Amino acid sequence: MRLRRCLRAPLVLTLFLAASLLFFPNYSFPESRESIKARLSVKDHTMVVRAVMENYPLILRTLDVNKFKLQNKKPSPTDILKAALKVEERIDVKDRIRLVLQLLPLIEVAQKEMSASDREAGKAIIKDIEELQTVPEMIKALTNMHAKYPRVEYESLSIGIEISIDMLRNGGASIYSADFKYYRHLVEAKKRSDKTISEHVNDVAKRDVKGLLIGAVRGCLIATMFTGGGCAAGAATAGIAVAIENSVDEVIAKVWD
Repeated sequence: MRLRRCLRAPLVLTLFLAASLLFFPNYSFPESRESIKARLSVKDHTMVVRAVMENYPLILRTLDVNKFKLQNKKPSPTDILKAALKVEERIDVKDRIRLVLQLLPLIEVAQKEMSASDREAGKAIIKDIEELQTVPEMIKALTNMHAKYPRVEYESLSIGIEISIDMLRNGGASIYSADFKYYRHLVEAKKRSDKTISEHVNDVAKRDVKGLLIGAVRGCLIATMFTGGGCAAGAATAGIAVAIENSVDEVIAKVWD
C-alpha cells in the first residue's frame, strides 16, 4: 500500500515515504486521526536545548572552532547537534538528538509544498511575534492568535500555535529564564554585551516559535500525504524538530567569538 501510494505521488514527494516511516514506524492506518502520537514533545525540546546551553564549552571544543574560523564559516545546526553527540556522558538526550538529525533533511523537502495561505499566515504571525519583548507577552499574543487561526481553516498553524504556547511554558523555568546560568554567562563574559539578559532570552524564544510554526506546517503535510491520518502528530514532531534546530543555532551563535 505504501509503495503504490509513493509511486502515484509527484517525484518531489517520494522522499516523504521515508519521513512517514520516521514519524510513525509502527503505523497501521487507524481510524482515529488523533491515535498516532508525536515522537518529539515540548519536554524533549527543553531538555535538548538545556543540554546544549549547559555544555556549550564542550560542544565548541568538539566543533573545532579554529577550523571553522579559518574557513570564515560558522557551524550549522546540524554541525552543532552532531558535536553534541560526541560530548561524553554529560549529555543524556542523545537519542532525541539523533532523531532530530534524521528528521531535519526530510522536513526541509516539504518547504516547496507549503500552500500560499499557510506561508502568508505564518509570515503574519512571525511578524507579530517579532514586535514582542518578553516570553509572557508571546504566550498572551499566541493565545489570542489561536482564535484568529482556527483548526478548521489553518490546521497545521493552529496546532503549531498551541504547541508554541506549551513550549514557552515548559521552558519557563530554564531555557527561557533570565536566571539560567547560560544567559548570566553571556553578560558576565561580555558576549553580545549590547544586549541585556532579557533580550538574549527573547532572541532564543522567538527563534523557537518561528521554527515550531514552520516545522508544524511541513510536518502536517508529510503526515497527511503519507499516513492517511490527521496532521497533529506530524505537525508536533516536525515543529519541535525545527524549533530545536533554530534554538541550538541561536545558542551557539551567541557564544561564537
